Amino acid sequence: MLRLSVIVPTKNEATAPRIISELYSKLGKDTEIIVVDKSKPDMLKPLYVTGAKIMVQKSSGYTAALMEGFSVAHGDILSTIDPDGTYEVDDFKKVVETLKAGNADFVSGDRSNNKEVIGSYLMFGNKFLTSVFNVFYNQKMHDALSGSFAMRRSAFDAIRKVNPGSNKAGTLFFEAALALHGKRIAEIPITYKERQGSKPQVTRSKPMLGIKIAFYTLKTRIIGAK
Repeated sequence: MLRLSVIVPTKNEATAPRIISELYSKLGKDTEIIVVDKSKPDMLKPLYVTGAKIMVQKSSGYTAALMEGFSVAHGDILSTIDPDGTYEVDDFKKVVETLKAGNADFVSGDRSNNKEVIGSYLMFGNKFLTSVFNVFYNQKMHDALSGSFAMRRSAFDAIRKVNPGSNKAGTLFFEAALALHGKRIAEIPITYKERQGSKPQVTRSKPMLGIKIAFYTLKTRIIGAK
């Protein structure tokens, strides 16, 4: 039986303990859950009673947090879900099950049918960056920036040594690296909800962030994932 590891990156997320509890309830107590945290002390304390392994993040940024967690995980399937309440654990479970049952090396949750929640402004940016990824990496995705995805251990091992640096490409970092290594990428539709409990952790300058992610995606396609 394939063992599942779930990396939960947290930074002052009040909903994280509830999400972790749901993960154990719906995925089983034998699921390895690793929290990579960069919270204030009062937000970190409730995480220790969840039963998950807690790692204080040494690096900076979402992408690097995931790499830290994946690097120490023991599962045959490596996965992540944002703990801000925007993703349903039931949908996340479907993402994992799709990976286990299918022929893909990486499966993510496609939020593109939730425009009313995401908003036109962010949806435009998401579609633009996804289009850039599709064109230059020969993919057919609808949402390349989802915070809910799973990949096979063999896929991660192929990109384990790729340095995320300080980039903020998030999920696109993994998709770009995996695509360059010939891994199969797929997605399934999921529900997306309003964020709960805390403010977004992304930069306020979203246009500049989008430009940086697009530049990183293009640069990686040209020089490779190193």
